[in-house]
Amino acid sequence: MKLLHLLPLLSLAHSAPSPQTLTPIPPDSTSVHVNNMTTYGTGCPIGGGPIAQATKDGRPIFAFTEWGLSLPDPDSETPGAAEKWCSEEIDLGGGPVGMRMRIESVTVSGVATLGAGTKLAVAVETRLGGVEGGVSSLLPFSGALIEGAFEVALVTEPTDVWSECVPASGVVPHLSIKVTAGLVGTEVGGGMYSTGTLAGESRDLKKALKVRFTPVWQPCSSTGVLVPS
Repeated sequence: MKLLHLLPLLSLAHSAPSPQTLTPIPPDSTSVHVNNMTTYGTGCPIGGGPIAQATKDGRPIFAFTEWGLSLPDPDSETPGAAEKWCSEEIDLGGGPVGMRMRIESVTVSGVATLGAGTKLAVAVETRLGGVEGGVSSLLPFSGALIEGAFEVALVTEPTDVWSECVPASGVVPHLSIKVTAGLVGTEVGGGMYSTGTLAGESRDLKKALKVRFTPVWQPCSSTGVLVPS
């Protein structure tokens, strides 16, 4: 999803629906673990994956320390805008047998400075076993920064697409979570645009862009649309 392609929609605010009431983590999924994880994209760390900086509600928070963006950006294809993206490719083991899953929401947080007229734009795309599993975008995000920090939870849609059932091996269908985050400015005259910064470039964890995701599980006997892996 290219945020810059959505610039004509800047006047439209997207309101995410409230999450459905589903079983966040079933009792038999406590053994779920990461077998393999790779990343690719313009915002990914060079020479390695993101840092699992901490946990919240039992879920890891991944930190991207080289996301740093600033406006004006002379290298941007679109005047007055800049973005980066990173896709996390995750293989999980120890999944609850006979259950299926989807990514209900992805939370993105970080630090920013927004000059007058500059706003944040954030989007996520998820895939389950290679098939689109839910998308969401917030363009633009103009919520108040708290001491220079922001946090936004994007609820993915559609809500009725699930992975295939976890087999006896406990191997969960491959997950892909793509995050795009950028800055969108406004022209202030004379070909100049408003200013802003997003995250840092110095491997400073305090200035990293942080991502965490919330999986929900459902018995395979429940209603829903199964997608092939």
